[in-house]
Amino acid sequence: MTYRQILNKLEKKANSSLKVSSDLKEAIEYNAKNYIGDYWKSENDRVDKKAKDQLKSNGEEGQRILDDGLSAFQEHIDVKYFNDITSQVAGELDQIEKSDLSIDDAKAYLKKFKDNPSALRRLD
Repeated sequence: MTYRQILNKLEKKANSSLKVSSDLKEAIEYNAKNYIGDYWKSENDRVDKKAKDQLKSNGEEGQRILDDGLSAFQEHIDVKYFNDITSQVAGELDQIEKSDLSIDDAKAYLKKFKDNPSALRRLD
């Protein structure tokens, strides 16, 4: 899922929540015009509870969409930048760290590890 897809799904949830709010306002206005006393209060309580439940559901669904979308990005980042380094590569990186490298040596190591982002990060 792309960021745009995540945003589009969240926008739909936000629009749904705005509709719930608008519907609640209309229902309360309708109740005020048509009911009195305890029945008016009970109708307002009913539409209020319904709106709160829908808003809670929208919020939970929006959070789930966000969490699922971002976890997929996090997995991609973890694989690309935080994968395990073999013991052989780790040993070689330790030796590189302890030695004085010329510019040409540094370029050679950068070229050698260009396909291993974790090793490149460790070279920093």
